[in-house]
Amino acid sequence: MSKFDAEYNEVKTRIVAKIQEWVNEQKALKAAGKKVSKSGVKQAERAKRSIISSTDETFGFLVEEALSKDLSGEAIKNKIRGLIERQFPKNLRLISSDRIHHKNALELVELVSQQEPSVVLQFLQRSEKEGYFFGDSLENTKGASFTEPAHTGAFPQDTAGKINYPKEYGAPGVRLVSGHPAGTNDPRFKFKNKIYSSGDELFDAITPALAYSADALDRALFADRPRIDMLETLARNQGLLEPGESVRELAPGPRLQAIQKFAEQPDNKILIEGARGQTASYEEFLRSERPNLARWQAQFPEQPLAQMPLGSAELETNLLNVKGGSMVLDNAKLLRRGVSRLIMPATASAASLVLGAGDLQAREERVEQDPSLINKLQLGLAQAERKADLAGLVPNPVTSPIAEPVGFFSGLANVGIDIARDPIGTVKTIGGGMRYFIENAHEHRVPSFSTLPR
Repeated sequence: MSKFDAEYNEVKTRIVAKIQEWVNEQKALKAAGKKVSKSGVKQAERAKRSIISSTDETFGFLVEEALSKDLSGEAIKNKIRGLIERQFPKNLRLISSDRIHHKNALELVELVSQQEPSVVLQFLQRSEKEGYFFGDSLENTKGASFTEPAHTGAFPQDTAGKINYPKEYGAPGVRLVSGHPAGTNDPRFKFKNKIYSSGDELFDAITPALAYSADALDRALFADRPRIDMLETLARNQGLLEPGESVRELAPGPRLQAIQKFAEQPDNKILIEGARGQTASYEEFLRSERPNLARWQAQFPEQPLAQMPLGSAELETNLLNVKGGSMVLDNAKLLRRGVSRLIMPATASAASLVLGAGDLQAREERVEQDPSLINKLQLGLAQAERKADLAGLVPNPVTSPIAEPVGFFSGLANVGIDIARDPIGTVKTIGGGMRYFIENAHEHRVPSFSTLPR
C-alpha cells in the first residue's frame, strides 16, 4: 500500500491552497506599501513544500484538524512550523544540539511544488517505488541526526547557561566532509522552472540531483562516525542496544528516547562528543565506501556519474568550492585576484571576468538567502569589480587607468571581509586553490576577446 493516496492528495491540495491564499495576501499588502513579515512568507512557502512532498501520515492529523476547524492559511503555516522546527527534530535528535539533515535535499521540492497535483502524486509514488522520500517524511530524516561540524562543517553557536559540549570537546569540521559540501545554498539542487507532463518525467529530471543528496549524506555519516561508534558502544554496555543494532535505524519512540536521555548525561556526553577528537579527514573520506551513492549508481547506471563533481579531489575542490556560494575565498577567487592580476597583468581583466563569474553569482544568491547589510555590501563590491573588469577589456585612455585599481581594490576589500568572517576556512581554501593552480597551470588559458560575454 502506497504512502501517498489519491484521495488524500486532493485534501492536501486544499490545504496548500489555503496557505497560498495567505501568501498572496501578504504579497498584495507589500505591493500596497504595507509592512509585512518576510520570514512569515518564507515559512509559509517552506510549510507548503513540506506538506506537498511529505508522506500522508506526516501531517495527516493536522490536515484533518485544519479542515474540521476551517483553520486559516496562517494558522496552518504556524502549526506546520511548530512541527518541523521543534517537535520533529526533538524526537529525532541524538543530543539536544544536533541538527536534523534531510537525506534528499529540501531544495528539490521547489520544482515539485510547481507541478499539477496529479503530476506530484505520480512523482511521489514513483519516488516511493525507487526508495526515495522527500520533505519532512520520517523516511527522509530518521537517523540523520548530526553535530554541526558533520552537518555543515561549522561549530554550533554557544548556548547560554550550559556547556556547549560539541564545541567544548569535539574537533572542528570541514565543509567538504559534511552534509552540505557545497554550502547550504547549493546550486546543484536548483532547477529552471518547468512544468512536466508526468511524474515519471519529473523524477527522471531530478535523478542526477539525488546523487548529490546521497553523496552529501555519506559525507555527514563519515564525519559523525566516531561519535556514533562511541554512543553505540556505551549504549550496548547499558543494554540499550542489541549487538549489531544501529542507533540510526531506530524510529522515534521509547527506545530512542532512552538512548537520548542516556547520551545527554554529562559524563556520557563528554565521552561521546570527545570521540570526535580530530577533524574528519577529506583524504580518508575519498578512499572510503559511499553506500548511499553506490546505491544510487546501482539503480541508475545510465547516469553519467563520472561527469559530476564527485569522486576525486581535483573535481571536488575545484567545482564544489567555485559553485557552492561560499563566503570564503574559493579557487576561482584565488585565480582571479591573485594569479590573474599578479602573473598575467596584461590580461588580468579578461581572466578576472571569466574566472570570477561564479563569485558575483554566489554573492547574489547569498543576499537573496540572507539580505543582511554585510552581504549587500559584498555584493556591491563584487558588482564594482565586474564593471571594472568589463571596462578593462577595451583599451581606453580615460577608463583604463582607473579600471584596474578599482577592480583590484574592490576585490581586495571583499577578500578582507571574507577573511574576517571565516579566517580558518579562507586560509585552508587559499592553500588548496594555490596547490590546484600550480598542479594544473598548463591547463589554464585566457580566452580571446571574441569569446567573452558581451
